[in-house]
Amino acid sequence: MKIFKVDFYHTGKPKANGTKSIICRFGYGKDTQDVSTGIFCVADDWNKDTQTVVNNANNDLYNKKIAIIRGKINEIEMGANFAKKGKVDATLIKSVYEGKDRPNFGIIGLWEQSIEVKRNVLAKTRNTFESLRNDTVKKKRLVRFLATLDKKEILISDIDVKFCIDFGNFLNSIISLEPARMTYARFKGLLSMQLNLGNIDNNPANSHKMATGKAKKFVWLTYEEVLKILNFDFISAGEQTEAHRFCLQCLTGASHADVHKICLSEVQTGTNGVDYITISREKTDEICTIPIFTEVKELLSKYENGFIPNISVQRRNTHLLQVCQRVGITKKVTTHAGRHTFAMLARHHKNIAIDVVANIMGHATSRTTEKYYSQMLAETVIKGFKGGFSTDDLEPQI
Repeated sequence: MKIFKVDFYHTGKPKANGTKSIICRFGYGKDTQDVSTGIFCVADDWNKDTQTVVNNANNDLYNKKIAIIRGKINEIEMGANFAKKGKVDATLIKSVYEGKDRPNFGIIGLWEQSIEVKRNVLAKTRNTFESLRNDTVKKKRLVRFLATLDKKEILISDIDVKFCIDFGNFLNSIISLEPARMTYARFKGLLSMQLNLGNIDNNPANSHKMATGKAKKFVWLTYEEVLKILNFDFISAGEQTEAHRFCLQCLTGASHADVHKICLSEVQTGTNGVDYITISREKTDEICTIPIFTEVKELLSKYENGFIPNISVQRRNTHLLQVCQRVGITKKVTTHAGRHTFAMLARHHKNIAIDVVANIMGHATSRTTEKYYSQMLAETVIKGFKGGFSTDDLEPQI
């Protein structure tokens, strides 16, 4: 079986300014196709070994675009294989990528593809299988709903508003509000991905709004409380590691599923001398650029591999409760409070632009950031934003 490969090359006829184009070549063995990336640079700015742009003022922008193109082509290839059971060639993939062909995938096949991708990522990054199990459970709920319609699969082109409403009502009838909402959100997210790829004209799931339970009250810590946890000498190794893991979230805005991706060996230095790391969010696949402050590097350097391994969210919350009790914090803190803390410190204390905060946190748009954190505007603004969280440190990194 030939392996599918995606590579980038600096080639073509030089322009008047000496730059040549970077093209993306993908395919199976000798069956390959080329597509343009729209990126041009001189020979000295292209590293053919890492397939990245270097020594260029637009390094980060170009490399991010390369990563997005690579991810999109790989996603098309996997989706096409699920739909056509392996009868796929490079020409078909190029046609889909350029919008000339519209593959009609089954929603269950897409969900299984997503789970398979997640399984490979989790294995490579040593993450827990909690997220994988949750996604599998959500997919089985859709399978159960399709069984009530005497179906095993449904094409994305056949999913309409009525199907989405019926699926939402089915979820509310078999499980409580929150897991029903989360399952429907995952279903809607899969359709949104196909909308972004141009495989459907609209997302019918947007027409149905799932019922929600009591509004959550956001919890976050002050910078002084973060320092109290960071500097406390815990006797238990589990509590000490969780303290570091939670503080890493507070200092970077990483979610529970992504905290293990903040790795010292992946830290890059921008042309302005500022350190940062670029990761793909586990939940949304959004690319986010995270500033890496001195406190973060010192924290990661305490671990042999330069990153803090993750554990299940249940175990984390148990350790986190004990950590807060040890240092005298009475707030009801969970793992997501670290993300809230970063947003509050960056957005409302230092007034960092909302789109910059959205990029760091991996939100698709700033509207998501405003939606989740608007509640904080009515609360007391945190005082004392010290160290690496200065405006001068944050702004140059995006």
